[in-house]
Amino acid sequence: MTLPFFHPEAEEEMNAEADYYDEKHEDLGSDFLNEVHRVAIEAGRNPDHGSPFSRHTRRRHLRRFPHWLVYLPSEDGIKVIAVAHPSRRPGYWTQRL
Repeated sequence: MTLPFFHPEAEEEMNAEADYYDEKHEDLGSDFLNEVHRVAIEAGRNPDHGSPFSRHTRRRHLRRFPHWLVYLPSEDGIKVIAVAHPSRRPGYWTQRL
């Protein structure tokens, strides 16, 4: 299995959210990162299991956090386009495609 590729801006927003959660509660940022990576690995194993989204992307919800993992399926896994909060700036990530 190929590990999921994260767009550099998706990686930045993921880390920023982890920092935000760490400010709220110790180790919550680590929990967030673990959840993102768990969902990304699952999506890489079964790219078609995510819900169809916009512009040929798919999305999967994180269980513990109000975020989506937005990705493009590819022949060798997935490309994570965004780690997005569903009610903040809808569609901001579309320029990454």
